[in-house]
Formats: sequence, structure tokens, C-alpha cells
Amino acid sequence: MLLYQSSLAYSGQIIGWGNNIAGQATGVQNGQYTNGVVVVNGRVLTNAVAISGGFSHGLALLSNGTVFGWGSNLAGQIMSVLSDNTNGPVMINGKDLSNIVAISAGARHSLALKADGNVVAWGDNSEGEATIPAGLSNVVAIAAGSDYNLALRKDGTVVGWGMTRSPVELSNIVAIAASDVWGSGDLALKQDGTVLEWDNRNGQPIMLSGVSNIVAIAAGSRHGLLLTKDKTVIGVGGHPGGFGEANIPPGLTNMVAIAAGNEFSLALKDDGSVMLWGRNPYHRMDVPEGLSNVVAIAAGDNFCLAITTNNAVAEKFRQK
Repeated sequence: MLLYQSSLAYSGQIIGWGNNIAGQATGVQNGQYTNGVVVVNGRVLTNAVAISGGFSHGLALLSNGTVFGWGSNLAGQIMSVLSDNTNGPVMINGKDLSNIVAISAGARHSLALKADGNVVAWGDNSEGEATIPAGLSNVVAIAAGSDYNLALRKDGTVVGWGMTRSPVELSNIVAIAASDVWGSGDLALKQDGTVLEWDNRNGQPIMLSGVSNIVAIAAGSRHGLLLTKDKTVIGVGGHPGGFGEANIPPGLTNMVAIAAGNEFSLALKDDGSVMLWGRNPYHRMDVPEGLSNVVAIAAGDNFCLAITTNNAVAEKFRQK
């Protein structure tokens, strides 16, 4: 599941919307579908610089390098220890997680990348997804899938672990994206702006034809999104009988970030507004009215997260 990391100069508060039955959208269980500013243990999270959404939990990276989580913690995907819905700062072996530069939430596990290039994982480990491969270092990007992970190393190669196979013969990679469905497609962006895709069961990448000048990628349940240098979006994949998640709406231009969820898609425009298309049951996942000044987006399973730098906008979404 993709995260879009904003510049550390643009920190703010998090707005969540969509399915909130475990508090994964807002941090507070106050209805199945709702929206609001993310509150963790009574604290409104501020100074967030990156966000990520899993199946039923969310993660936020703060400007001081610490990580907070909220939503379901039944597999320890938030607090690294099993409990019901325990939200708060992520702790590993009794110590707050620190010096983090990137985060990624999987289905029932989580990943974090430390400033020294090492990776930390916690949560469900039934497929080995929370066990870091021996010798994994010099990592520059991470992506958590359903029950597996991908890590991009400084040398442009990719390592996979958990219920997947490492993609073979990859080089000159600058970005990675992991699907949240077993048997779906993972993506890798090459330095030359082309994109590779592979089934996460076999690890045999193929080049996407007719695709070039790509600057960002996102992988959802059965589809992918590509952001071009000229700020347009390309959809790939999708499935028969789907919800048009890979069909780009007309006029979708001036986009600066993308995120792919469970049969729906998000895009961030350069004016700070957010677009959503694809599966949207009864319009309960519509982008909340008044959401603006957004600098980062993330798509969970059936919920969305966004960082806004406008305190007045965030105040409107405070739960009264």
C-alpha cells in the first residue's frame, strides 16, 4: 500500500475518511463511515510528514522521526504487542521507535525505514513478513503488501520477503509499490522513467508497454497508478466487473501524488485538492467537503488519509 511522503518542510495534521469501524480513519471509533481529524489517545496528531494506511490501521511519521499508529491492533500492527485497539506511539521492545524516515502499513503488519538504512517490522508474522531478512541494509525505500514486503536498496536492487518471491534481475530501480492482494501486480519504477510489473507469486518482471516519463507509482488491490512527468495519471490493471479504479476521470491534470486502495484511487492536485474515483459505496468515501491545502495522501483498504498544512481546515474536522 502506497504512502506519499511530503517534504519535511510541510508538516501538518491528518484528516481521515471512509470505513472507521476500528477507528482506522480518525483514530476514534465513532461510526462505520465518517471523517475527522486523526486523534490518538485524545491527542490531535500534528507535525505529520508522512502517512500510510493498511487494512484497518493507519500510521503517521512525525517530523521528529517518531511514528504513531491507530485503528486495529489485533495482530500487533500498531504497538508490536497483541491487544484490541491500542493506539499511540509505536514501541519496539519497550522503546519508542525513532530516527524513522519512511513508513508503510501492510494488511496486518507494518514497516519503518530508519535513517541508517535499516528496516524495522512488527505485527503479524504468519508468513514471515515481520522478520527482516538477514543482512538487509542500505535500504532507501520500503513497501508493505498484504502479507509480504519489498525493500529498495541503494544500489537499485529490490528484495522481497514474506509470502512473495523477490523479483529477479531488477536494476536501476528508484521506486517500488506492493499490492495488497496475493496474486496481484507489484510495480517498480526505473531510473529512465519506465515501469516494470510482476505477479507477486512468481517475481518475473515485465516492462509495461507504451509507458515512459513516469515519476511515481502506486499499487492497489488489483490495479496500479502511474504519475507522469507532465502531471497526468495513467491507470493499469483493474479487473472485469470492477469499479473503474484504473479508468482515469476526464480532466485529471496537474497531479503531484497518487495512491491506490481496494478498488479505488486517489490523486493529489498541485493546488492541494484531492480526487477520488472507483469503488465508493453509497458515496460514503467521497472526499470530505472543505478538505484543502493537502500535501500528502494515503489509501487504506476502505479508508483514506490526507495531511493538510492549514490549521483552520483541520479545525473544521475536529470531532465536537
